[in-house]
Amino acid sequence: MQKLVVLKLDGNLTKGVRAALEIGPEGKRAAVEIHAFGPPKPEIADNYDRWQSVYRSLGDFRIKPIAITITESRAAQLSKCRELAEQLSLQINSWLNSEQFRELKETLLVQLSPSDIIRFLIKTDDLVLRRLPWYCWDIFDRYPMAEIALSATACRQPPISDPPKSPLGRRVD
Repeated sequence: MQKLVVLKLDGNLTKGVRAALEIGPEGKRAAVEIHAFGPPKPEIADNYDRWQSVYRSLGDFRIKPIAITITESRAAQLSKCRELAEQLSLQINSWLNSEQFRELKETLLVQLSPSDIIRFLIKTDDLVLRRLPWYCWDIFDRYPMAEIALSATACRQPPISDPPKSPLGRRVD
């Protein structure tokens, strides 16, 4: 079955996040809606910044087909980058699996099946929350056919335009 999951996040990692979760069949009104308040977790934003800084310091790292040469300092940077990425993943899961978000996760587990095709839309206006690697959330391990999309909380559907006309004045469909 195709499902749409919308997770609306209002707030930030410094002050806490109000969350609203909606789940329903794709193209229909949500059948389930629950709310939660996630605790402040500023260390996630700090670790994200450190991870990005180390990642960017790697510069233009491309593997050459002939030979791979990694200096000791480059190897240390790669190791640090992996370590920070792992820490970030652990922090994200700790936050999203916290007691305050428990009902959200339990609702996902009850309402969704591993065989469902899931469109998981995360709506937030906070840029730090939008940049997080949401695919690290362990809930997605259970749903292999889930795709994650990000959006601002307020958006409008673009206007539908008429199909183009052929040079002879007839519609082209």
